[in-house]
Amino acid sequence: MTPLTRAAMNEDIKIYIDQRDTMVEQRIKLWILSSLVAQVVALAPIIFFLGGIYQNANQSLDLLKSQKLVSEAMLIRVQAIEDRQREMRAWAKTKGFVPFTPEIPVK
Repeated sequence: MTPLTRAAMNEDIKIYIDQRDTMVEQRIKLWILSSLVAQVVALAPIIFFLGGIYQNANQSLDLLKSQKLVSEAMLIRVQAIEDRQREMRAWAKTKGFVPFTPEIPVK
C-alpha cells in the first residue's frame, strides 16, 4: 500500500468512527430523555393526587376557621342573653315580681 492510500484509509476509518460515536451519543441522549419523560408522566397522577389532598385540606381548614368564628360569635350572643336574664331577674326581685320561668342554670 502506498502512504497516500493508507492515509486516505485512516481518514475514512476516522470519519466512520466519528459518525458512529455521534450516532451512539444521540441514541444515549434520546434514551435518557425518553426515560425522564416516562418518569415525569408516571409521577403526574401522583402529583395531581397530592395537590388535590393539599387543596382539600386547605378548604377544610378554612371551613373550620369560619365555623370557629361563628361559634365564638354565638357564644358571645348567648352570654349576653344570659347576662340580660340575670339583670332582669335581679331587677324583678328588687321590685317584688315573681319570675314566670324557672331560673336556667348557667354553666
